[in-house]
Amino acid sequence: MKKSDIVYNLIEDPDGTLNWRENFIDQYENARKAVFEYFNYVEKWRIFPIVDARRYFWKLVNEEGEVRFADTEEQLQDDWYENEVYRQRFLKKWIYRGPEYTMIVVDTHTDGNKLLQIFSNNKERTWKS
Repeated sequence: MKKSDIVYNLIEDPDGTLNWRENFIDQYENARKAVFEYFNYVEKWRIFPIVDARRYFWKLVNEEGEVRFADTEEQLQDDWYENEVYRQRFLKKWIYRGPEYTMIVVDTHTDGNKLLQIFSNNKERTWKS
């Protein structure tokens, strides 16, 4: 199997041509739907990009108004990144907890970016600031 077969998962159309684009896009859409089903998230009004933040240690602060995250536990105490939890009326909630992961709708306050940021639950910390 060639690398391109793995990356693009080529499929053959009835006319014999290879069509990777349709399958590639279908895989993307199916993966996105699977993420939404896992978190019981319903996309409404806005389409947010998904950001994988599972490598970070993280915690919610200020009555769940912000999420802080960092590469190490030590950095999480004094040298962190921070995003505001994005609260909009068209969403039922802003923090979606699953058994292994938590997805938080965030506003980066940079260039209008709002994201679905996914964290690993085993890296959540809860000490007081």
